[in-house]
Amino acid sequence: MSGRRNAPAVRLRCRSALLGAAVGGRASLSVAGPVLTRLLASRSAAGIEPPSRVAVVTSALALGGELIGDKLPLTAGRLAGPGLAVRVGATFLGTLILARRERTGIGTFAVVGALAAAGISAALSAMAGVRWRAATADRGLGLPGAMAEDAIDIGVAVAGSWPRRIRAE
Repeated sequence: MSGRRNAPAVRLRCRSALLGAAVGGRASLSVAGPVLTRLLASRSAAGIEPPSRVAVVTSALALGGELIGDKLPLTAGRLAGPGLAVRVGATFLGTLILARRERTGIGTFAVVGALAAAGISAALSAMAGVRWRAATADRGLGLPGAMAEDAIDIGVAVAGSWPRRIRAE
């Protein structure tokens, strides 16, 4: 397979791995990342159709709720119970959104590779996030550490989800 023909598959795997890393910290970024970055991109570039209002509002509310709820002492850990499975499953949804947007056929080998990259990335990121939060809490920096993690997760989600410019056909 030539490098040019393989480029979309490699790009999808890389973008999915970035999105998975973000989802390891914030599960709602699986959908909020692609939806909200598409909204921002549609305002700054021609040829990118904005997402529906329902998608934007739902994504923003889910992300806002998770960003706030995560700071509460009663919130379950991301590795406890079904937390990790939910994050890996959520990152699969985000990968399928990216694949559809990139016009990569669902069910192709490229998508399967992207799903694997996203799932592994989400699991590793969730584990690293738990260690980060414990380390910052031990130093009396629990809230600033959590907010720094949020900022990093959002930045990584933007990097993985920003839509490519759609060429006129």
